[in-house]
Amino acid sequence: MTYGSTGAGSFFHVNALQFINITNTNLRHVPYGQGNPITDLLGGHLDMVFDAIPAYLENIKAGNLRALAFAGDKRTILLPNVPTFIESGVPAFDRFALYGISAPKGTPESIIVRMQMAVSRILKDPDLHRQWVSEGGSPVGSTSAEFAARLRSEGERWGAIVRANSLKIQN
Repeated sequence: MTYGSTGAGSFFHVNALQFINITNTNLRHVPYGQGNPITDLLGGHLDMVFDAIPAYLENIKAGNLRALAFAGDKRTILLPNVPTFIESGVPAFDRFALYGISAPKGTPESIIVRMQMAVSRILKDPDLHRQWVSEGGSPVGSTSAEFAARLRSEGERWGAIVRANSLKIQN
């Protein structure tokens, strides 16, 4: 079976590599140098992609594509009949996009605290929360120390996948 990505080392690609490594499956990578493989997926030229919900939601709801599983520990409210990878027997496949705000090293703690308070207020806004959830998001907040620890942890996890698959940056 084939899977498409936006190129070697892209979000699509490393997500698929993590799945391949966990499940010991044999999938053929079809890298796209430019753009998104969605057209070939819709046309039946690719078997699958490993990506986030928003780009595919309309086509899934219209019946043009089939969602097989979602990352995370609970089903998405957008497609409640689609199981998680955990429910599907692949508990170690936990992928999500991580977003955050950073400040330059040396930024005074008082500024960091004010930024955190502002972000916390934004995350509690019901309209914004509804919008993010409607696009497949799951907004949460954390402290700067928790976010830094999460970034280190994710860097180590993705670094291991890159090393295990001998990925190299190419020009």
